[in-house]
Amino acid sequence: MGVAKAMRASAASVFTTAEQLARDDDGVIRFAGNAEAMQRFGVELVSKFKESNPLISFDLLIDVAWDKNQSPLETGKADLVLRPIDEISGDTLIAKQLARLPLSVYCSKAYHQKYGAPRSLEEAKGRKFVVYSDDVARVMKAVDWLNQQLDADDILYQVNAVTSMAAALQSGAGLGLLPCVTGDATPNLVPCFRHAYLQHTLWLIASKESYTRPAVRKFMAFAGEHFKSGSRAGA
Repeated sequence: MGVAKAMRASAASVFTTAEQLARDDDGVIRFAGNAEAMQRFGVELVSKFKESNPLISFDLLIDVAWDKNQSPLETGKADLVLRPIDEISGDTLIAKQLARLPLSVYCSKAYHQKYGAPRSLEEAKGRKFVVYSDDVARVMKAVDWLNQQLDADDILYQVNAVTSMAAALQSGAGLGLLPCVTGDATPNLVPCFRHAYLQHTLWLIASKESYTRPAVRKFMAFAGEHFKSGSRAGA
C-alpha cells in the first residue's frame, strides 16, 4: 500500500509539473477563486497588473470549493488561488496575506422598515438569521463565531456562498452576515452591526512549482503592494 501511494504521489507531482511547464511556454497564469473573491478583488488585480505587464496573460477560473487543501493548486489546475479563509495549511504552498476584511450583519430595507435594524448582537437576540453552512464555518472563524451565538430556533436556513446570502437578505428573509465590500455595494441592504470577531483574511496562494515562475512571483508581489497602498477599496 505504501509503495502504491508513493507512486501515485510521484505521478501526480510529475503531472503537475508538466502542466505548469506547458503554461510557461505561452506565459499564461491560471488564476482561480470563488465567484465573490474574483468579482470583488481578482478581476481588478489582474486588470491593474496588466496595465504595466501587457505580455502576461491570465485565465480566470471560478472555484466553488471551500477546500483548505487548495486542491486546484496541488493538482496543477491553477497557478494561483485567491482565498477568503483564516488559516492556510500545507507545506507545498506559498501564501501571501493580502488583507483583513471586515464583515457586518445586514438586513433588507423592507426588513428594516418593518422591524428595525439591531445595532448589536444583544439586540439581535430572538431575530431570525440566514447562516452559512458548516463547510464555510470550518474555514472562516467569523462565520463559526456568529453561528455559535445563535439559538437553533433563530436559524431560518443555511447557504454556502456569499452570493446566496446576499440574495436571501434582499428577499427580506431576516438577518445575515456579509463582507462589507459586498453588503455595502448590494442594493436594498442595510448594515446592522459589526463586531471585533467579524473579519476574515484574504490570501493569494501559489504552489511551490508555480512560484518558480517569474510572472507568478511578480503578480504576487504586485498584489501585496496594491493592498498595502490602500488602492483596493474595502481592504
